[in-house]
Amino acid sequence: MEEAEKAQEILQSAMNMEKDGREFYLKSARNSQTSVARNLFEVLAKEEIVHQEVISEIYETIKAGNEWPDLRITPVHAENAETIFSAALKDPQQEKAAADDLEAVKIALKMEERAFKLYSDRAKESTHRAEEQFYLALAREEQNHIISLRDTEEYLTDPEGWFMKKQHITLDGAS
Repeated sequence: MEEAEKAQEILQSAMNMEKDGREFYLKSARNSQTSVARNLFEVLAKEEIVHQEVISEIYETIKAGNEWPDLRITPVHAENAETIFSAALKDPQQEKAAADDLEAVKIALKMEERAFKLYSDRAKESTHRAEEQFYLALAREEQNHIISLRDTEEYLTDPEGWFMKKQHITLDGAS
């Protein structure tokens, strides 16, 4: 298979994964029973749109027979992640986790881990520096999604422990 065809195939898979992820996150946000899970799913849905748009732009460039463009994924998850837990940190009243929210987080973890692997693997196989940097940036974004999902899972399963950890509260009451 020619390199351009292989790149298009992988980019098409990536667009589909990002689209499926966005749809899953939107549905999960609508069905969520906890604000932390809902906030996370809304943030991830927005980020999947950004990823999908950049991937689509690169796909069209490669499909037109042009060289791999030097497009960048602007890391946004770190900024967005602050809003996910901001309300929980301000108001220590913990929500009771809904089984559906936990299940959605577990499914999302599998999706993000699959995307991380695709992007990491493709970065290693890349023949163009711009392609390698692009896939590494996507992999980092997916890794940040995984971290937020695990943090959310911890919050939903042990909100008191999560809150103590985030507030750096020790057993003697000192912070």
